[in-house]
Amino acid sequence: MNKLRIKDIRDRDINARALYDPRYDKRPKQTQVQPQPQAPVQAAPQPQSQPQSQPQPKPNRTPTIQQQPPQQPPQQPQPQRLSIQPFQPPQQQLSIQPRQPQPQPAAPARTIVTGDSVATGIGYGGAKGTPESEAHWGRSSAQQLAYMRKKGPNYYRGADVVLSSGVLNSGDLASVEAQLQFLRKANVKNVRLAGAPLGGIHSRYNAALKALAEKYGFTFMGGYDSDDGVHPRSYQNYR
Repeated sequence: MNKLRIKDIRDRDINARALYDPRYDKRPKQTQVQPQPQAPVQAAPQPQSQPQSQPQPKPNRTPTIQQQPPQQPPQQPQPQRLSIQPFQPPQQQLSIQPRQPQPQPAAPARTIVTGDSVATGIGYGGAKGTPESEAHWGRSSAQQLAYMRKKGPNYYRGADVVLSSGVLNSGDLASVEAQLQFLRKANVKNVRLAGAPLGGIHSRYNAALKALAEKYGFTFMGGYDSDDGVHPRSYQNYR
């Protein structure tokens, strides 16, 4: 018991000495962990304004935070100012053409049936007629010529004329030619000249009538069949 107390007193004395002299420190050594030095943050190299021979300043162990230049806000594109010019129409040379008259459709030509009894059958149902009518029974070539001259050229101008000349009532071919000359000078559209029966004593006039029609540029209707030797058998087939 006394030995323990002596030992405790001695240990306390040794510990008290160890406070002032580490040689008497009998406590187990504790390994102290040394902090690892941190690599200093290298600052951006500063331009050297001093000559190389001068001593370099000690590196600053305090991390240097590089100041970033303030960012400028993105510039908005400036609107373009448009210059609106007044519209200039292209200069065109207008050529004013005189208005050309449009051709009018020709009116249908008047048809005039004139002459002797054959003409009454062609155009008037065989009616006898009078000396003042377009067609009349028994009219001679000379009488037909006188009737046409009385009517005048303006009456026949532009008309389509069907003519039975009256040669069968007189045999006067000279008056027939005078009729055709008169109608040509009146500027008729056309003349259709009736012929004579194909048989009998009057058939000889067909050749002469055809020649006269062709001479003045008109149409010869030709001869026809006849039961009485004068008039056509059918007017339906002779027009």
